Amino acid sequence: MQVGQGYPTHAPVFCFMFSVNCSPPVILLGMHRSGTSLLARLLHEGGVFMGWRRNSHDEALFFLGLNERLFRLAHAAWDQPAGVTYLAQDDALRIEAAAALRRAVASWRARSFWGWRRAAGTWGWKDPRTVFTLPIWWELFPQARVVRLCRHPLDVAHSLQKREQNRRDPLHNPLFSARCLSLEGAFSLWVEYETMSRQVTQAVPPAQVYALRYEDLVQQPAHYLAELQQFLGVTFAPGTAERAAAAVNPQRAFAFRRHDHLLEFYEGCRRHPLLQQYGYDQL
Repeated sequence: MQVGQGYPTHAPVFCFMFSVNCSPPVILLGMHRSGTSLLARLLHEGGVFMGWRRNSHDEALFFLGLNERLFRLAHAAWDQPAGVTYLAQDDALRIEAAAALRRAVASWRARSFWGWRRAAGTWGWKDPRTVFTLPIWWELFPQARVVRLCRHPLDVAHSLQKREQNRRDPLHNPLFSARCLSLEGAFSLWVEYETMSRQVTQAVPPAQVYALRYEDLVQQPAHYLAELQQFLGVTFAPGTAERAAAAVNPQRAFAFRRHDHLLEFYEGCRRHPLLQQYGYDQL
């Protein structure tokens, strides 16, 4: 199966060992530094359970660890993810990897996601690397709902570049990215993630995908949370929209426009097809 041809629809909905009534998950897709942490936190506060043990980026450690295993198997890294596409496209390897995931989510280790609660209600996870591992997860959760978040590449690239330049002891940090030390490298990584994000979601039934721009979310949080409620078929906890409005900073939308060197870089890439498709080719 090639990515983009459509995923199998015959695979059973798989549930954790703690409940036979486990609903399909909400899978949040998005490039690093694209606002997925903000959205994951808003969803969790609204009542979409995003994991008992989460890191500072609101990523469930359980799913984070499983995606890391898939990346290691493919000899890939978060900033060099291409190897995972070969793993996902090979039928035998994809099915074998999905079987390993199925065993993991059925084991006692899944308690690090659920804690001591029963697997009930709306739940999901966020990890940018799921952009590349989604075809494997789809073998387990063919009824999942996918929320895809995108942010302007210049804001993403600038944020990545600053983070990597400020890392302490980079040669001793396994997450350090030499690729993202430059705007060119960080921009190329955005292109890689967004290209794959579009490809993998083309294989998902349209009714199970909701696409959103970060800039729209931070400028109209109440409106887009209302749309997300309808898409997910849930009712968010009272006060969610108000908390979202207080948490977001509309000035972070298109922040690159305040920097001359980023505007200059933008002029050189604004005609890229992806920027045009997202409506980012116009200031």
